[in-house]
Amino acid sequence: MVFKGKSKEDTTFTVPDKSTFAFSLVEVLLRDGAMEIALESWSHKRRGLSHDAVNSDPMDLARDGIEMKEVLLRPLEELPVSTRRHLLRGLQDVLQEDEALSVLEETLDQSSKGQPERPPSKVVSSFMDVLDESKVSSKVRDAVHLLVCAMDGLPELEVRPLTSCAPETLTVLVQLVDSLKDGDEPSLPACPPVPLQQDGGLRWAADVLCGSSETLAELSAAWDRRPEVLLEVLALAVLGVHRLQGEE
Repeated sequence: MVFKGKSKEDTTFTVPDKSTFAFSLVEVLLRDGAMEIALESWSHKRRGLSHDAVNSDPMDLARDGIEMKEVLLRPLEELPVSTRRHLLRGLQDVLQEDEALSVLEETLDQSSKGQPERPPSKVVSSFMDVLDESKVSSKVRDAVHLLVCAMDGLPELEVRPLTSCAPETLTVLVQLVDSLKDGDEPSLPACPPVPLQQDGGLRWAADVLCGSSETLAELSAAWDRRPEVLLEVLALAVLGVHRLQGEE
């Protein structure tokens, strides 16, 4: 749930049974053109274990983020194979054009707000046409939007191989994500697919998901992403592409 603006009236929310409702209020101040956000430590419980959110391990924070957002990707599984295939091919085309992924993310954002604009990029327009012509539900659009946001959190050159890799490669990456979510220690099989081998184009992704602190630290610094954010967007990108790739 996102709430923007100010309200002087009382608001009532009805929370369904067996559901969890949480909120956080943060004061943002603008002083002399600079934004100031007060950072306060808060505690929450996960699987019965209480920990401080500010000082949490990046792996724990990433797991929380993945668990909360993964459910939003599930509507992609309900799409016909042909639609999923067209969307995946559209993402591949978008990634071939510099900055087009960011344009697509912005276009989807505007569309979700009821302010659709015709993007200048032909590949982005083609992708939006697939969504419009397929008459997908709002939940599917939200799932696509989340996937694009996750992919846009990674360098385009690094995410391109993910959208075009073979099913067996993507399956291994999904298994690593599942192990990460379960709190296990993810590890590659003895003989991984070529893209996940030492000099493979997606080996960096496997190393990050396997908890390689050295690789995670290096990429976090190079891509200006906090470790937990890098883990989360990579995992969501893997899960989203896997759902689009699907099965016949």
